[in-house]
Amino acid sequence: MTLEDDWEEGDEEEDDGSAELVESGTFRVDPATAAEKLRDYQLPDAKAFLVPWLRAAVAFGASRVEAGVVDGSLAFSFDGASPDPPVLKDLTAGLLQEDRGEPSRHLAFGALALHRLSPSAISAASLDGRTTVFVRWAEGWGPATEALALLREAYGMSATALLIDGEAVADPVRAAVPLVKWAGKKTRIVIVEGPPAAGSGLLRLYKLGALVESLPFDLGGPFHAHMAHNRFSLSLSQSSVVKDARYRRRIRWLGRLRRDLVGRRPSTRFGRLASGVGVPTALRSALAILRRFRAGEGA
Repeated sequence: MTLEDDWEEGDEEEDDGSAELVESGTFRVDPATAAEKLRDYQLPDAKAFLVPWLRAAVAFGASRVEAGVVDGSLAFSFDGASPDPPVLKDLTAGLLQEDRGEPSRHLAFGALALHRLSPSAISAASLDGRTTVFVRWAEGWGPATEALALLREAYGMSATALLIDGEAVADPVRAAVPLVKWAGKKTRIVIVEGPPAAGSGLLRLYKLGALVESLPFDLGGPFHAHMAHNRFSLSLSQSSVVKDARYRRRIRWLGRLRRDLVGRRPSTRFGRLASGVGVPTALRSALAILRRFRAGEGA
């Protein structure tokens, strides 16, 4: 078994047979009541409701997602598979129904957050291979501008194209020059140089083309590690990755990749000079002349 197989397989912790069933039973859950209770726990910032919808679109197999303001409404559109008719009728329908699948649950998470923003109307339809959700507020565009900005900030580590108001959004991770790059069957990791303020390192976790959280991680310098895994489990608020066995396995592997950063020094990209590394020839010549001048060897 290779190192990659050892890491990518066995996500679930094995049952050692020591668990004991104490009691079992059945109970009923009213979906409307459950949705009402869960609404207050979804997303710290309700204006980020488009981020779960982006995850839903990617999970539905979208190759292209478009969002923007159209005729006074906020429109969110994607291709790929279409949600079931009951989900199109009520975007929260997939919340407690396992048979609706993960994509519909992400739609529900976003819809729960959206309801906190008091929209005047929400409608969804699938036509000609595209699903579109329209959101309106009684007065103007409501929080549409802020919602689109949060969507732009969260986008990354995705093969799905994102357009906002007709303009393609650049994937910031793809645009960066990677210092270390690794891709497995389910997980991708890219390590890039960060600003000096990054300290000893930062880890950014993504699921289904959208950032979940950023947290300090010792990479031995001002580097950013971007890790994408579409099977990460998320917290109830959808704002953090559950630190379970699946997460811990990937963190152990990131620790191994960290060795590739040993000996690397920050480049000049963020205003630092590394002796002989990333310093243009003309600049090195100018520095040499300056040193000679100060030493009285030239004028």
